[in-house]
Amino acid sequence: QIHAGVPQRISQQRRSVLPSCRIRMSQWAQHRPARGKPYIAFCIEAIQPGPILSNLAGDSTACGVWRRYSQFAELRDRIGFGPSAPFPGKCIIRSALCGLSSDQLEDRRCKLQAWLQQLVTAALRNFLQQELWPELCSFIGAW
Repeated sequence: QIHAGVPQRISQQRRSVLPSCRIRMSQWAQHRPARGKPYIAFCIEAIQPGPILSNLAGDSTACGVWRRYSQFAELRDRIGFGPSAPFPGKCIIRSALCGLSSDQLEDRRCKLQAWLQQLVTAALRNFLQQELWPELCSFIGAW
């Protein structure tokens, strides 16, 4: 949900938080909740260069958040027309019957990463409605 007053804060933070933000999704994992069916989630890291921390890639800050494919699809539906990178389709029958193979999950991870990076880049170039900024920042774990 979008809260009153947040867009002003985002427009100020947009320049300081995301100007050089790079998206990395280096892993996926199967989660088995106590209730419900197991699902696959992807780890999103919003990486910003700077002096705070140093990791192996020379980046300063990496915030990891886990998101399911369905959450990516919900974001895509909210945004509407967006990145030119293809959004990976859902294999309903295959995933219901036998699950996706490691190669298929890796392909999905790569496509979701490319799509999300293009979305962030479009947002930074003011091609994203301002009221969607809080949702995007929350989705990638940037605030």
